[in-house]
Amino acid sequence: MGTLQGSNPDNNTIFELVRSLMYAITPPSNNPFTSQFRFMNIRHLGIYFPVDATFMSIILRFDQLVSLKVTPYDSNHDFDYYAELQALLDRAPLLYSLIFRCWSRTSARITPIEYSNSSVRRLDVQNIDQCYNPEQCVALIRSSWALQCQVLCIAVENRLSILDLINAMTQLRLLNVLCQDDPWNTDEHNQSSSKEDELIGWLQHHVPATFAIVRNAEKSFNYDFKSCYSILIWIG
Repeated sequence: MGTLQGSNPDNNTIFELVRSLMYAITPPSNNPFTSQFRFMNIRHLGIYFPVDATFMSIILRFDQLVSLKVTPYDSNHDFDYYAELQALLDRAPLLYSLIFRCWSRTSARITPIEYSNSSVRRLDVQNIDQCYNPEQCVALIRSSWALQCQVLCIAVENRLSILDLINAMTQLRLLNVLCQDDPWNTDEHNQSSSKEDELIGWLQHHVPATFAIVRNAEKSFNYDFKSCYSILIWIG
């Protein structure tokens, strides 16, 4: 994973060559553990929120971070960790990819609309175990993400929201989308099915011929779907 580079005056072991890290403390509160490890150059970080008080001291800097995956400890509880996550985003000037997983269905916040980071170009909210309804899609379109996102992975309730996202997000180059009214998913088709792909046909009728639209060969996972093969739309 990495090599030991030395120790600081407090005898905390510092790793400089570790590039990927998954951080989780269980239980999420009242944990007496205090790590002596320190990481300097993390580029890929997975983190379970909320974090404990030692997190910011374990990872000494975030200026090399390019991808961040955020997951709650328990998606059945609405932990409010907005300030913690935004503080991390504010310290990550090179962050390219932001991924959310298993968002609480009872959360008062719509991930990730209330967060901000000007360097993010890839946003993944597809596997948060819920779909964006039309109103939430409009809120996403009106957020700062619409002006900077080049790759978006999302699950939506209505196919018309796909067109709204394409038309409003001017920097978008690739849309990876699950749609709740997609007959392919409802009927549990597979990639070898000879039946016409109705949603792809509908999209081809509503977008310019320069767009490339295919069914994803890799299965996605979302609580609202039984069989989840998303659609990939290259915008050109």
